[in-house]
Amino acid sequence: FRSHNFVSMTESSPSPDGVGRTLTRNKEGKATSTSHRPSFLLLGDSITQFGARHDPVGWSMLLASKYTGERKADILNEGFSGYNTRWVLRILPHILKDVPQNQVLLVTVMLGANDATAPDHYQHVPLDEYGDNLRAIVEQLRQTLPNAIVIILSPPPLDFDAHNSGRDPNDKDGRSLENVQKYAARAMKVAQDAQVLSLDICTLMHAEPNWKEMLCDGLHLASSGNGFLHDQLMQLITAKTPHLTVEALPLHLPHHTEAGQFDFGTL
Repeated sequence: FRSHNFVSMTESSPSPDGVGRTLTRNKEGKATSTSHRPSFLLLGDSITQFGARHDPVGWSMLLASKYTGERKADILNEGFSGYNTRWVLRILPHILKDVPQNQVLLVTVMLGANDATAPDHYQHVPLDEYGDNLRAIVEQLRQTLPNAIVIILSPPPLDFDAHNSGRDPNDKDGRSLENVQKYAARAMKVAQDAQVLSLDICTLMHAEPNWKEMLCDGLHLASSGNGFLHDQLMQLITAKTPHLTVEALPLHLPHHTEAGQFDFGTL
């Protein structure tokens, strides 16, 4: 019986992330949120979509293990395999319509791997349009998700030989490391101009001696590549948005040892 550890008062002043949440604190000062659970939105192409897979363990799955596994935040994976910025921009209003808009505290945008195909390929988006599309995506996110911090991630580097190994010679998509690097640089420029956070996965991963081993097929992430992206993202969150670390976010609803004494009628 631990009712003596529970403080009867609640606090409803804005939390460090700018979202007003009702918090209850026990005697040790640990906070429990009685508001809706916050969310992180991951927007992208197959590199985001496949991040939700368990084999290999994806970077989205790793985030969910930390945040959802600790009952701190839900991870919403909105990855669309094969999509480019042009198509994501078209579907974005539909995606955001179903998102708990006031609860989204973080958004990652990782696009460009498909835009960077050859000019005659059906997925291709010219570099200038790619930049314009990213700007429009960021602006729409800002207008719709008032509490969200946006992070633009560049696509990973491309291993040309592995990507084209065994492919039909008539089914070449024109991807190359040099072209992906151009799109990655443009993504970083958009982030700088829009004054949002950025993570240049292309440059960071390519600097690693074993970078080719981080890709399972020259394009998509292997287990080590997913781990690398996850670790880089967590380092950025810790450095730039420490109030969104697992440790800083409050537990959603009381711990089971406090549940018996909590007035659930106040929710």
